[in-house]
Amino acid sequence: MVLRVVLSLILLTFAMNYCSAQQDSPSETSKQANDNPSWLPKVIPTINFSALSYARLTPNQQTIQIVKPEVTTENRTRSVPITTYNTETRQRTVKVDGKDEIQNYTVTIPVTTMVDQTSVVTLPPKVQKLDLPVEKVRAWELSGKELSADELRKRISKPTQLFVLRLKAKELEDYTFQPVEPFFGGVIKLDTIVIYYPFEESKPAASPKP
Repeated sequence: MVLRVVLSLILLTFAMNYCSAQQDSPSETSKQANDNPSWLPKVIPTINFSALSYARLTPNQQTIQIVKPEVTTENRTRSVPITTYNTETRQRTVKVDGKDEIQNYTVTIPVTTMVDQTSVVTLPPKVQKLDLPVEKVRAWELSGKELSADELRKRISKPTQLFVLRLKAKELEDYTFQPVEPFFGGVIKLDTIVIYYPFEESKPAASPKP
């Protein structure tokens, strides 16, 4: 008797759930299926590791000394053999039933020529050294927090690894930094600093030693 009651309750619950599911509209079901999980990032960051640099503050705390790899490319040309195949028709004389007959036949002839090819080659990085006025740069953490000049001074009082990028002065003035979302925090330190400096304010450093 008890078993029969339990089975009846199970069947009733199943029927109610089934009916409820059938009442959902197709659009609602589709929307639920397309809902993204909350951890999914909205933007995938583009990180240029050639901008990774070392920076330190000079003793007068007015200048940032930057040492960064400078990646350059050059065009190189080399001659390579290129083989093409031509066909031509030839004639030959053969004996057929004791008589000479002329037959046509086709041969394939390889023709090799030397062709110049140009390719772009990335050269080993060189060291680029810059002096940047603290008050002329803008700095953010990857998390999106903008750093004041004083905060930046504290963070780079010792040689610090960070990203250094440049913009035109007007672009930098109006620039809005796109933060890296927490999803990437497992492989990237979100408190890493990114410095942007204007073209007009950069000058080669005398002899920085970060």
